[in-house]
Amino acid sequence: MSRAVSLNLAGAALTQKSAEKAYFGSNKPQLKCVNQIWDEDKFWNWAQGIGLPQPKLSKQSGDSQNMLIDEESGDEGPVVDEQAMTHKVAGQQWESFTVPTHKSEFVGGIFGLDAWDFEYVNATWITGRKAVADAALETWLATVLPTVDTSSLPTLALSISGGGFRSLLTGAGVIQALDGRDSTLSTAGLYQAMTYHAGLSGGAWLLSAIAAENWPTISSLRDNVWETQFAGGILNSSSATTVSNYVEIASDVVAKAKAGFPISLTDPWGRMLSYQFMSDSEGAVDVTMSDVASLSNFTSYNAPFPIITASKISRSTGECAPQVNEAIYEFNPYEFGSWSDDISAFVLSEYLGSNITAGSASECVTGFDKIDWVLGTSSMLLNEYICNTSLGLDITELFPSSMVKIVEEYTSAPDYGYALVPNPFKGYNSTTATEASSISGLDDLYIVDGGESSRNVPILPLLEPTRNVSVLIINENSADTDEYYPDGISLVLAYEAAQTGHLAGRFPAVPAVGDFSTSRAQFFGCDDADAVTVIYLPNSDWTFASNTSTLKLTYTANETDSMISNGNQIAAQGGDGNWGSCLACGIMLKEVGKANLPTGCDACLSDYCWSA
Repeated sequence: MSRAVSLNLAGAALTQKSAEKAYFGSNKPQLKCVNQIWDEDKFWNWAQGIGLPQPKLSKQSGDSQNMLIDEESGDEGPVVDEQAMTHKVAGQQWESFTVPTHKSEFVGGIFGLDAWDFEYVNATWITGRKAVADAALETWLATVLPTVDTSSLPTLALSISGGGFRSLLTGAGVIQALDGRDSTLSTAGLYQAMTYHAGLSGGAWLLSAIAAENWPTISSLRDNVWETQFAGGILNSSSATTVSNYVEIASDVVAKAKAGFPISLTDPWGRMLSYQFMSDSEGAVDVTMSDVASLSNFTSYNAPFPIITASKISRSTGECAPQVNEAIYEFNPYEFGSWSDDISAFVLSEYLGSNITAGSASECVTGFDKIDWVLGTSSMLLNEYICNTSLGLDITELFPSSMVKIVEEYTSAPDYGYALVPNPFKGYNSTTATEASSISGLDDLYIVDGGESSRNVPILPLLEPTRNVSVLIINENSADTDEYYPDGISLVLAYEAAQTGHLAGRFPAVPAVGDFSTSRAQFFGCDDADAVTVIYLPNSDWTFASNTSTLKLTYTANETDSMISNGNQIAAQGGDGNWGSCLACGIMLKEVGKANLPTGCDACLSDYCWSA
């Protein structure tokens, strides 16, 4: 698939050595990660550096295996084995040492073992975030529903769908309306109460822009970046931004290929998108998904846990698009992997791109999980147009011809229409998987836009029992109808997917498409004690016709402002004076019980709750 090529970019041909330096920076990216000596202090120094408490490592009597014991509770963790890996420590210095891995109920393996230790890091951070989120939720409730009992509070999550710039701008308006720093609406302060925030495709663009910049306000991004950048257009050959940076983007793509990694049109796609969204002059090119874990608002638990999703596709079967029940891949600051029944495995995001076989690696690679590549991966739908010529779009016309030629030197069509990553689960079968692995024989994973399987809202990862989400707020900006508005099919498919397996009963019943409103807010699961409560906020025209085409890539400053303002009204339901208290009623319904809700909630629930 790949072949050597000598390309002169900016006057200098890239050698293997210079290519590695160009793509990964001054530090050599490949690091020894096996056959090292376990240094417990180094690992827990790193762990404590990101705010994690240190368990006590001790030996069981008569057993050579280790057990983790929490010093405060005395609870014993699962049995562990030692597996060598590397970890990033302070000051961008690198050291190699052994890290213990452990067993997990649902999360599968990493380096041949089960990734309990990464779940431990994740869960420990979530505990810190939940405390901050609870305080924010209690503060918000005091303003909109002051008499409600707050002795027990739910775990909240926000999910924003795909839909290109339409979803980015509408979702931005929703977040702005929920952000206590950036709004005076009745919903202001609720974003601070979210424990999780998931995005897909256009929703992932938005989440990436926020997370990579350490969670600025939407107003700041709108005023300082988006109004100007969106007016130029990402793929407009006359755009000053894209023209001035094409050589740099092309150079980075070649550097990645010469460093030995698979490339595709996802690489320039993600880079060009990042120039549009990020305030950094180079599109936050040096920011990785794993870097987010070191940002101040993340380490202080002042931001929700970001999750970006994309879809697995079975390239070997010749599929143009993923099946509806295809596995979902998840990117977050700690891990990449899938909860699906046939994969059930995760790898540290920091080491994505490493050559791992059967759970072992002689060297670890860092720097592959660049956030521009992740956001490009979540929105990579070019495969459909390459595979299905009847759609009438020549994707090579979307990119400068020189950029396409550069990619073609290393990866030919149709493979260049997918996001490609070395398979970290090659030769590995998770002990927690309930089906045979469909990817263990692959050298590379093929990944596409998560919305291609018609599940255009990232829902399933938020239903995982270990995440304990109680209330899921969904802003859907899909273009299901001829008018480019959502019809709710994503909710129907989520319900169907949660009928069996470990997600059974986690998503509430929803009516068939066409049998519920998609122009105003609606609550689902009000009478289902075991399911999450879904607060559904579909895209609709409150103050502006926000049903723009997914392929609309240019927005004037006025359109940008108007789309965001309309998103405000979606979150605030047109400024309805009762909406804040009604929303609070829905959020607290299952926590305190319907009979214990304040006066007035009955009318709210009657108005917004759907019941069969």
